Amino acid sequence: MLVSEGLAADGTPQTLNLAPATPQQWLSDGQNVSVGNLPTDFGPLTYSIVSQLSHANVTATVTPPAAAGGSVPTDGRAAAPAYASRLSALLGHGQRRDAQF
Repeated sequence: MLVSEGLAADGTPQTLNLAPATPQQWLSDGQNVSVGNLPTDFGPLTYSIVSQLSHANVTATVTPPAAAGGSVPTDGRAAAPAYASRLSALLGHGQRRDAQF
């Protein structure tokens, strides 16, 4: 699954979950996953995830839909592959943030 949408109690779109069910082999070292202009309730979404696990690095580049206001809030849980042992930081808008779980 490339994206899933979370809905509020009234049925309006509230969240986008990127690559929530990405198979482990898709993100093995040197692999990447990308989508371009994927339709969502918020508008078109583009992202790519590049795995460099041999260097303990997974990089996600996201162009959020216009309805998201140009930001990509995250708590970090969706930013790491399910098999990753630990996520230590997130990069957003060129700034590093420590991951909080």
